[in-house]
Amino acid sequence: MFLAFMLLATHVLVNLWVSSLVDHVAWDTARRAASDPRYASEPGQVQAEGLSWARSRLGGHADQVQLSFVGDPGGASVVAQSPLRRLGRDQIKL
Repeated sequence: MFLAFMLLATHVLVNLWVSSLVDHVAWDTARRAASDPRYASEPGQVQAEGLSWARSRLGGHADQVQLSFVGDPGGASVVAQSPLRRLGRDQIKL
């Protein structure tokens, strides 16, 4: 019984860590793009660099997470979709 409880607790903690990692990387990607002075003139380049940076930060989880920029080019919005997140799709807008 104790072992089952420890396995459940470990599973929950690891899922919480991965979920917060995905949230942090998506938020940081949007923040970095919004604060880049080139975003107004070259949004495509800044977005591509941001997504590349995000993939490198996610490491082995990058294959399971879909990040994309959405919305108007006046502000940076990142959508994170992942089976790692139980709530589904999150949008982070700056």
